[in-house]
Parts: sequence; C-alpha cells; structure tokens
Amino acid sequence: MLRRPQVKITSLGSNYLRVINPYMPLWWGMAMPGAGHIMLGKRWKGFFLFLFEFVVNTETK
Repeated sequence: MLRRPQVKITSLGSNYLRVINPYMPLWWGMAMPGAGHIMLGKRWKGFFLFLFEFVVNTETK
C-alpha cells in the first residue's frame, strides 16, 4: 500500500496534506490555469501559470 506524507515542510512554511477529491484540482486547472497547482501546494508554478494566462489573454485582446 502506497502511503502519502502527512506534512510537507519547506522554507516558506508547511503545507498540510488534505484529503481532497483528486478531480477538484483538475477541474480548477481547466477553468483557470494555475489554480490546480496552487491547490496542490505548488504555489510558484501555479502563480507563473496564472500570470502567463493573464498576460496572454490581455495581449490577444
């Protein structure tokens, strides 16, 4: 049986693992790129994707 770590500790703080439906980050990621990564605790990558989507949408008018 595969076990998940209970806590992920980084230099920015700790991120507690929550039991969530695995499809929620998928749906949020399809609705707004970067939101799924932020839900999973990958804040830098999620922020970059969110910012990239914002820039692309504003530049295409």
